[in-house]
Amino acid sequence: MKRYNVVYYVLFLAVTMGAFASMAQNSYGMKLMGLVCLGFCLTFLYELFFSVPKLQDLSLKSKRWFSLELVALNFLALLFFFRSFLIEIPGGREWILFTLVALFGITLFNAWVHVWRSRVIHKMLSLGVLFYYGALLFFIITFFAGVVRQEIAKILGPIGFIFLFGFFMTVLIFRNRIFEGEEMSILQYVRMMKNKSGILLIGFGLMFLFFGLNQAGILPSLYSGEKPSGYLNLIRQAESGEEKIQGKKRYELFDEQYQKFIRKLNHE
Repeated sequence: MKRYNVVYYVLFLAVTMGAFASMAQNSYGMKLMGLVCLGFCLTFLYELFFSVPKLQDLSLKSKRWFSLELVALNFLALLFFFRSFLIEIPGGREWILFTLVALFGITLFNAWVHVWRSRVIHKMLSLGVLFYYGALLFFIITFFAGVVRQEIAKILGPIGFIFLFGFFMTVLIFRNRIFEGEEMSILQYVRMMKNKSGILLIGFGLMFLFFGLNQAGILPSLYSGEKPSGYLNLIRQAESGEEKIQGKKRYELFDEQYQKFIRKLNHE
C-alpha cells in the first residue's frame, strides 16, 4: 500500500494549493479542490477493487473492514466534490451524517484492535496509538457536530488537537526500541497499520486547522468565484437544520434572485 503514498502526497499538496488560491479570491481555487476530491475518490475506488483483493497478509475479516473504510471515504470525497462545485444532491446532509457514523464505527474498531496489539509490545507505544486514534475519533465527532450544530463543534474541535499534541509528545518520548530483534517506534507502527486512518487524520487536521484560523480572523474565507460567500453560509444553515421554514430554503430564494440580477446586468 506504500506505493499510494506519493499519490496522496500530491493530492494533499494540490488541495492545499487550491485552498490558498481560493483564499486569494481566485475562482479556480474551489474548482481545483473539487477536482482533488474527485482524485481521492478515484484512488480509493482503485485501491478497493485492485489492491485489497491482492493483500495476502490480511484476514478475510480485516479485508472487509478495510473495504468498508474505503467505501465510506469514497462517499465522503464524492460529497466534498459536489460541495466544491456547488452541486446540490438530494439528502446531502443525511448522506454526510451516515458516512461519518460509518467512519466513526470503523475507526473505533481499528482503535480497539491496534491499542490492544500495541499494548502487548509496550505500554508507551499503546498510549501513543490511543492518542492517535483519540484525535481522529474526536475530529469525526466534531465534523458530525458541525453538520448538526456548529456551536457544539466549536467546543469539541480543540479536544482533537489536544489528543494530537499528546500523540506527538509520545512520538518524541518513545524513541526506537528493540522488540523481537527489530526497531520499533510509534510512527513505524502507524505506517504499518493496514487502514486509511492516516489519510483521515491529515485531512481532518488540515480542515479543522483552517476553520480555527478562519474563525480567529487569521485566514480569510474560501472564495467560490460564482456565488457570494453568504450563499455557502445559507447552504450550511439549511443542511444543519438551523433553518426552520417551510417551502423553499433561503439559499434557493437567494439563488433565484441572484440569477435574475445577473441576467438583468447582462441585458443592460
